[in-house]
Amino acid sequence: MGSTGVTIEEDAAIRLTLHALKYPRASCNGILLGRIDDGDVIVSEIVPVCHTFATLPGQMEIALCMVDKACQKSAEQTGIVGYYQCNERLGDLNLGLVGQKIADTISRLISGGKAEGVVLMLDGKALSSLMGIHNTNNKNNNNSSSSSSSSSSPFVSLKKSQGWVQMERDCIRLPCGKDTLASKLKQLIQERAHEAIVDFEDHMEDITQDWLPKRLLSQ
Repeated sequence: MGSTGVTIEEDAAIRLTLHALKYPRASCNGILLGRIDDGDVIVSEIVPVCHTFATLPGQMEIALCMVDKACQKSAEQTGIVGYYQCNERLGDLNLGLVGQKIADTISRLISGGKAEGVVLMLDGKALSSLMGIHNTNNKNNNNSSSSSSSSSSPFVSLKKSQGWVQMERDCIRLPCGKDTLASKLKQLIQERAHEAIVDFEDHMEDITQDWLPKRLLSQ
């Protein structure tokens, strides 16, 4: 993969985190939207897909097709740029076999295989530290996971290189800043905004719930 950095815009960072917070006892995942500019990946939106890994293969395939078609119809310069995953265990940054297969599929889909996107993992330990949460009973600790730094970004990016390998944490750019992100997340949690996040799995259980971003639904 030729990308040298990943920029996560504020709305995308917030919605991704809220998806994980809605399902604290489960692993969840979704699709990253945005653009690839001179090798750098800019993530401007996310599409939550699943929170039950047992249902991933079929549901992710359907969701990918729907999102791809919606992006093609959109007037905005927005397309699929990657995949995100939030594991059940705090600090667990392992993509796993299922995640690798999904990431490979999305990578082939991006620009017809002419460009490779990125994988984002949410680091639960770093997020808890950033938000001042020192004791959480919603996720299990995992001390054997990849390096997790409480002082760094709660997001970790992976690039395609004989598999998916972790990039340096300073490759992640949060224009809003970590402190601003933490402050807004705290406020949104108090307002129970995470309960309003709808993923594709929720939509399949109740089709009246919209799961696609409004900018795509309006096309």
